[in-house]
Amino acid sequence: MSFSTNFSSEGIPSPTLSDMTAATTPPSPPDTVDFDAEHYWESVTFKSMIRSRDAYSESQSTAGVEDSDHFSTLFDLENKLGQEYGLDDPHLDAVKLEDVAVSDFQTFLNVLYPRDLGARPDLTQAQWMTILVLATRWRFRDVRKRSIKELKNFSSLSEKLRLAEELTVPSWCIEVYVELVQRGGPLLLAEAEQLGMVKTLALYSMRETRNSNRHCGFSSSTSSNEVHSKVNDCFFEEFEAMRKKEAKLYPTKDEKRATLKSKAKAEREVKALAEKETALQREEERKRIAGEYGRMCEEQREKLALLEQKKDRILSGAGTVGLEGFSAGAEVYLSQVPSVATFALANTLDSNA
Repeated sequence: MSFSTNFSSEGIPSPTLSDMTAATTPPSPPDTVDFDAEHYWESVTFKSMIRSRDAYSESQSTAGVEDSDHFSTLFDLENKLGQEYGLDDPHLDAVKLEDVAVSDFQTFLNVLYPRDLGARPDLTQAQWMTILVLATRWRFRDVRKRSIKELKNFSSLSEKLRLAEELTVPSWCIEVYVELVQRGGPLLLAEAEQLGMVKTLALYSMRETRNSNRHCGFSSSTSSNEVHSKVNDCFFEEFEAMRKKEAKLYPTKDEKRATLKSKAKAEREVKALAEKETALQREEERKRIAGEYGRMCEEQREKLALLEQKKDRILSGAGTVGLEGFSAGAEVYLSQVPSVATFALANTLDSNA
């Protein structure tokens, strides 16, 4: 959504003569367009696919989409594909939502983008449950948190416990355990099956202890807070595991920023380490080449020293072996001396001739 100071033709004052004369030539469009990040809303088109029937819904903004890692990823990928292939029709690069009924998604959008920010959505418990399921699937933390608060009525405690475990809602799990301890009637078979033998026995023991008023620190007038505390202590590991799972799947915005910051830092460290490793490898290669070159130069110096010794012997024996013998020795020497040394020796022989 964007705003402009140029209004439509209805109800707009006509431009003055000075305005018309000043605009003799249309201004050139700017090379770049700056958008107001706070007020410019980019639209997203969603494609709901269920039972071989397609329907399209366009949300007013990407602001809510950015709260979901799942949707952010889908939108980025689809948007890039649309830009790459020049798909101007929003239907062609719509974010595809598998197995979502159009009515359910429209209900979800009513909470994600409410028309009246101050009003509470008039939704049934069944609709709030649908919103919770979708928010959990798509990882909309705030929408999920709100739907959990709105859901109050359940068909049974076993149903509430099942949903708590499937949707990772530790608060519901604690509420079920507390109610089972405080309830006057016995545990039902469906509840025991949902709990399992170990949890059933633990809760039964807490019920009996509370009712008999004899052990585990229960007073004659045990408050709900005391029961809650003892349930939390008894099943601490289970609840803590659920809390950690929930925090990992549905992080806050600050946690997301911290994670991205930590990830960026780790990537920089990996890059710096790789660059350092590359620099070390290059230095090792430079040292290896320099060492080989040094050895080659040393070998050449040794060969030149030997040849210098031969030259001295040839020159010192020239007077005794005669010109013919000296020439033969010089030819042998010249065949072994490098070009520069040969040139120097030839000059020496010419000067002695």
